[in-house]
Amino acid sequence: MIYCPNGITPQSPATDSNFPHGANYSMHYFGASPISADYYGDFARIVSKTLAEGDESFIAMMSHGTSGDQQWQDYANPRKSISRSQYAAKVADAALRAYKRIEFRDSVPLATAERRLTIKLELPDKESQDWAEKIFAEMKGRDPRSRTEVYAREVMLLKDLRERDVKLQAIRIGDLGIAAMPAEVYAITGLKLKQQCPLDDMFNIELANGFLGYIPPPEVRPLGGYNCWPARHTVTQNDTETIFVETLLEMFEELTGRRRREIVLSEGPFAKRILARKPVAYWRLGEIEGNRALDASGKDNHGTYETGYVFYLDGPNRDDLRVGSEKPRSVQFAGGRMKSQVDPGNDYSVEMFFWNGLPNDNRPVTGYLFSIGPDGDKNCPGDHLGIAGTAAGKDAAGRLFFFNGNEKNECLPGGPVIEPKTWNHVRLVRCGEEVAVYLNGVAKPIISGKVSVTRPAGCKDVFAGGRSDNFANFEGRMAEVAVYGRFDEHRSF
Repeated sequence: MIYCPNGITPQSPATDSNFPHGANYSMHYFGASPISADYYGDFARIVSKTLAEGDESFIAMMSHGTSGDQQWQDYANPRKSISRSQYAAKVADAALRAYKRIEFRDSVPLATAERRLTIKLELPDKESQDWAEKIFAEMKGRDPRSRTEVYAREVMLLKDLRERDVKLQAIRIGDLGIAAMPAEVYAITGLKLKQQCPLDDMFNIELANGFLGYIPPPEVRPLGGYNCWPARHTVTQNDTETIFVETLLEMFEELTGRRRREIVLSEGPFAKRILARKPVAYWRLGEIEGNRALDASGKDNHGTYETGYVFYLDGPNRDDLRVGSEKPRSVQFAGGRMKSQVDPGNDYSVEMFFWNGLPNDNRPVTGYLFSIGPDGDKNCPGDHLGIAGTAAGKDAAGRLFFFNGNEKNECLPGGPVIEPKTWNHVRLVRCGEEVAVYLNGVAKPIISGKVSVTRPAGCKDVFAGGRSDNFANFEGRMAEVAVYGRFDEHRSF
C-alpha cells in the first residue's frame, strides 16, 4: 500500500518536500550486511529518485507490515536467482504504479488512540535452566561462539525477567486505519485486523514503538521453530497475539464509533448444494482463530481442533465455494486432528477436499483423512479412509484405501496415485458392509467392495485429518468436510 498521510493536495506532490509519501509492505528482511537498511533502503532510494525530480530533500519511506512469517523465497521450491536490489526494484515498481492511482482530498477526519499493556513472559522450565547454567558456566564470561552458547546465554538473561510494558496504537486518517504493534507479528494477525477493522482500508506497522519479539498466534506456538525457542524475543505469554488483536479492534471501534466487522464465510454454489442435501454436519474449516471447527449445517455439531494445526491457508483452487473475490480457505493439519461428536447412522457418507503435504514414500502410511471410531482405542475399530505409504508397497503408495481396524484388518485399496500438494475431492459411502470411494467427481468409484462393520454401536467419535487412535495423522490441508446420513442416492455404486 502507498499512502500520502497529510491529505492535502499540493500543486506538485512529487516535488513538495513538505508532502510525505510512504509505503507499507509485509515481507521479512531480504538479507544484507549486519548494518544495513536492507531492501527498505533500496526501495526508498528508487522511489525518491523517481518522484523527487531533482529535489534532494524529498524522502520516500516504507514501513514494516505484518511479516514475522513472510519471506519472498518459497522454500518448497529451488532458490530463485534474484538480488536484493532486483527485488527492491520490483517492490518499488508496484508502489509507483499504485501512486498514480492516488485520489487526493482537501480534508479528512483524524483520530488516534493508544493503549499501554503489561505482557507477561513465559520463563523456561527447570530442565532448560539447568542446561543453560552448565553451558554458561563453561563460557567463563566470554561472548558466545555457537548457536548453543547464544541460547544458553538467552536463558540465563531471562531468569530475572517477568513482564514487559508495551504500547499499541490505532490511527484513523479518513477512511484509512493504521495499527502499530511493537513486535514481529504473523501475516494471519494482519488479516484478522484487516478483515474486522470497521474501516474498509487499513494496514499494520510492526516493530513500532519498541520490540517485544515474535508474537505467533496461539495455535502456531506448539509447532516449535526458532521463534519459539527460549530467548528474550520469544517468551511472551501464549495469548499475546489474541490480546493485541482484541485491543487494537477495540481502539478502532472507539475511533470510528462503529462495531468491528464479522468474518463470515460466504456460500458459493458448491457450498449451497451441500447444505441443500441436509448434512448432519458440515465443517468448512475456514476459521481464522480459536480451536473450534464450526458446523455450518445448523445442527451445532461443532468440532474441536487438537494441537497441531494452522489456520487460513489457501483452500481448493475453485470458484464455487465462496462468492465474489473471497478466497477459499483451509486448515493445515500438522499432527493434530479435528474431532467432533456426530452420529450419522450405520449407513452414511462423507465428502471433503484434501491437499496432501507429504511425499508418498515418507512413512508407512502417508496419512488418514477421515475416521469414525472410539477415540484412543488401540485396536482402532471403525471406518478409516487414508492415503497409503511405503507399507503398501511401491505400486500402492499414494493411493487411497479404506481400513476397518486392527482386529478384522480388512483393507480396500484402489484408484490413482494422489499427487502430493494437489487439491482433490473425495467422497466415501458406507451402506452396510458395502463401501465405495469416489474421487474428483467421477461417477465410477475408485474403490468398491465389502468390508465388515467394526464400529461399536452408538460410537459418535468422528475425526477429520487423523485416525481415531492418532496413528499416521494427516499432514496437509483440508476443507469443506460434510457428513450425511443415509439416503437413496448412496446406494448407487
